[in-house]
Amino acid sequence: MKHFAELIASVESSNKTTAKIDAMVHYLETADEKDKLWFLALFTGKRPKRPINTNFLKIWALEITGLPEWLFLESYSSVGDIGETLSLILPAPENRIEKSLSQWMSELIALKDQTDAEKKKYVLESWNGLDFPERFIFNKLIGGSFRIGVSKKLLINALAKYSGIETSQLMHSIMGKWTVE
Repeated sequence: MKHFAELIASVESSNKTTAKIDAMVHYLETADEKDKLWFLALFTGKRPKRPINTNFLKIWALEITGLPEWLFLESYSSVGDIGETLSLILPAPENRIEKSLSQWMSELIALKDQTDAEKKKYVLESWNGLDFPERFIFNKLIGGSFRIGVSKKLLINALAKYSGIETSQLMHSIMGKWTVE
């Protein structure tokens, strides 16, 4: 997740097209094959359904922090994003979890069939092992609101630069219905 979080930070912090393309190409050059596939799925909006209602995430974060709900709501109102708000209010992690993007995605998909108690345990352990940028991505993925400010054209240009495949062929290849397995 660390590598993917670095990619997102690079893409979101730049307003230069070439810098965004270079960040995506670098990710593709260094990520493992399963992570590349998840990168493509997430950047094209083919993400799995959220396994946990974001209201549960809020409740669990308030339990951890002891913050009153009104303060959370004021913070959320200022920040404008629940995943980011949660990441900002949570205490520093006590552990370090090192998993690939594909591992996280597999676990998030499997989480859908877990009990609420198992979901809570998983989320709390995850929050306690991720730093702010990784928590932010985790919260976006688990809450089902992962959207990135990269157009399809920009994505296709990065894929073309990475692969050497013509943009029209790439566009045709990633369109339609497909899933990550």
